[in-house]
Amino acid sequence: MKNIHLLLTLIVCITACDKTRLNYDDVAPTIPLTRSEEKFAANSNDFSSELLQMYYDKREEAYDFVFSPISLQMFFGMLNAGAFEAQSEQINRMLGFEGAGAEEINSFCKKVLESSPKLDPKVTVDVANQWWLDSAVGFNLFPAFAQMLKDNYQVVPETRDFTTDPMYDITRLWISDKTRGMINIGVPPPYSRSILANVTYFKADWKEPFSRTASSKGTFYREDGSKVEVTYMFNIFKNVELYADDIFQALYLPFGDGSFQMEFYLPQPGKSIKDAISELQSGDFPKKGELGVSPVTLPSFDLLYPNYSIVDDIYKHFQVSLFGEYPLCGEDNDGDGLMIQNIAHIARIKVFEEGAEAAAVTYNNYLTLSPDPREFSAKRPFVFIIREVGSGLVFFSGVYAGGK
Repeated sequence: MKNIHLLLTLIVCITACDKTRLNYDDVAPTIPLTRSEEKFAANSNDFSSELLQMYYDKREEAYDFVFSPISLQMFFGMLNAGAFEAQSEQINRMLGFEGAGAEEINSFCKKVLESSPKLDPKVTVDVANQWWLDSAVGFNLFPAFAQMLKDNYQVVPETRDFTTDPMYDITRLWISDKTRGMINIGVPPPYSRSILANVTYFKADWKEPFSRTASSKGTFYREDGSKVEVTYMFNIFKNVELYADDIFQALYLPFGDGSFQMEFYLPQPGKSIKDAISELQSGDFPKKGELGVSPVTLPSFDLLYPNYSIVDDIYKHFQVSLFGEYPLCGEDNDGDGLMIQNIAHIARIKVFEEGAEAAAVTYNNYLTLSPDPREFSAKRPFVFIIREVGSGLVFFSGVYAGGK
């Protein structure tokens, strides 16, 4: 039987949902957005949904993958700030920032970067950026651009000799440290003058954890009809929110004090992951559900998805070309800038009885590698999302299809 994997999309998107609807108790802190930034949030929800579709379209079946929209938005935000006008227009259109100036976008990214780690003391969020410059070719950034990186993205560019310094190990240690060991991979030195990277990390306990003594082995039913044995977590929640329509059931489980939640979208019998993704694209989610008692069965899992070449995928799906040179250099570089040949995006998520942990890294390089209506029983493929509930910002999203 064909092995159908888990679609994990480390989505970091922002939705303009009703804040009182998203917050469980209406007191959880949220990212403070201006009116124009709320519009960015609404548009970037479309970006997140399109990324789900883009990943699904690679195989046109439910398979294991994960990505982070926030990581991608931070990476492209920095790139966009130093792009030519035509490049910037394409990036803005893809991200949902069309018509906005670089200053507005930088301010929005700064707010997400600074505010999200402070929302919930029981939730760990770390969004970090770094830029390495190759001293062997004398590559420097325009002073104003370097200051912008520091002010908005907390980046102080680091100069290294790419011909002698062990750049793979240097970048691997930085990525491993920022992801708390979740991702232990370095950046192969690119055939360009600098390496730009973002890391996004998330860890939190459920507001109401599952009991490990209630976990047990069971059968998971893949979309192709094959079966696999997984470990199921089980809990009877006294007050959990469920939403249902003709396409899927949705379960909303809060983390910590309620500023973040994880959402699970389980297709109804006879429906597929493709149907679920289409439904998520067609409306604002999460929809308002009903609170009540519900037995919940979910698989625990640990998924890593390395996508070492995302540029072609973006071109095919968004008709946006990221190839070419970006004029980020100082005047002593003879007009040379950062050459984008490829972008890698690697993500991982772990879901377990106590909570969830997820991480993603985005960087440029040249080298390409290759039942009861109140019961929620996820024993077949489903979509999931980790969201900051006040603004609707999606940090991670994906589909579980049975694991490897």
